[in-house]
Amino acid sequence: MLPDFLMNEHKKEDIGVGLACKAEVRLQPDPFLNELTNMFERTTEKGSVWVTLKHSSDKSKVQRNKMKTAGEKIEYRCLIRATDGKKTISTMVKCISLNDYEVLFCTYPAYDG
Repeated sequence: MLPDFLMNEHKKEDIGVGLACKAEVRLQPDPFLNELTNMFERTTEKGSVWVTLKHSSDKSKVQRNKMKTAGEKIEYRCLIRATDGKKTISTMVKCISLNDYEVLFCTYPAYDG
């Protein structure tokens, strides 16, 4: 089995003529920050980087419904995505450690916000 940082999720994007597969690379939190720094550096002269955060269980609706029926607790995490329009990366952070990760994210050298 591949490590988490090598696992890809694929999204199909309609481009009018056919379907293109756009890979979203799922990274561990620390490599995510390193790759995010690379994105910021590549776009300093021209371009943008978009970062989004989403509350997610990383399970399908069917899986969540089965877990609810079985009385199992669903663990929600924060899905953080970043894209420069050419490459998309993401990571999952436990909600408990999210505040610590946000502090690290905001004090990271690449962030000018």
